[in-house]
This record gives sequence, C-alpha cells and structure tokens, in this order.
Amino acid sequence: KTISRHQIERLFPHDVYERGSNSFMKKEYWIKLQSQKEEWFAEVYGTEPYYVDIGLNELQRGKVKAYCECPAFDTYQTCKHIVAVL
Repeated sequence: KTISRHQIERLFPHDVYERGSNSFMKKEYWIKLQSQKEEWFAEVYGTEPYYVDIGLNELQRGKVKAYCECPAFDTYQTCKHIVAVL
C-alpha cells in the first residue's frame, strides 16, 4: 500500500500531523516496520519504544484503524507516532 502526504494529513488533527511529520523528517525516530496485506506493524524508537499497529483496509475511504501504546494515544486516540509510521 502507498499513501500520500495529503492523505495522511487529512487523517489527523493539524497539530498531531505536524508533530509526527516533523519528527519523521528530522529522523527523531527509528522505525522497524513489518507489513502484511492490509496491516502495518511498527516499533517506533524515540525517547521510549512504542508499538504501533495500522490497519489499511479502509484507506480508500480516507480512514485507517490505528493503535499506539503511547500515553497520547491512550488519551486522544491518535498520536505523532502513527503519523511518523505512515
């Protein structure tokens, strides 16, 4: 699966997208990615390692089903780690 920056930007609140995109561009994270047919699994290493799981089944509809084990995701159901992986 491929996803454009524009598609990613539309999936997240502006501040979350900016933080994740900036972190990715600055290479603040090391990402170990595994992909299967419609799902990506990643370990994101920054100040702490976090597990990220992204389902892409509904990508064509402008949706992804994602999970991250970081505290921000626990609170807001979204985070910069998911943006960085995408």
